[in-house]
Amino acid sequence: MHHFHTRTKMGRAPALQRKSAEPEVSISDEDAQRYGVVDGEVVVVRSRRGAVEMKARIGRITVGQVFIPFHFGYRDSADGRARAANELTISE
Repeated sequence: MHHFHTRTKMGRAPALQRKSAEPEVSISDEDAQRYGVVDGEVVVVRSRRGAVEMKARIGRITVGQVFIPFHFGYRDSADGRARAANELTISE
């Protein structure tokens, strides 16, 4: 909602950065309880192709699904954590 594509322009807008400065993975209340995840905790999301590490936001998503915004990439990572959603997808 706050960013577009890879944030090459929107990421420079201070107001948008304050609203959404880093990616977060959305998970359901039920899945959070099942996996022992606390809101705001840094979690690792893995697929057979890769992994990302970011804060979890709990609620308002279907059980068994996650949502990661694709707007964030490698240039955003000041802490060395992989945060690009493309890490989880086919790269070829």
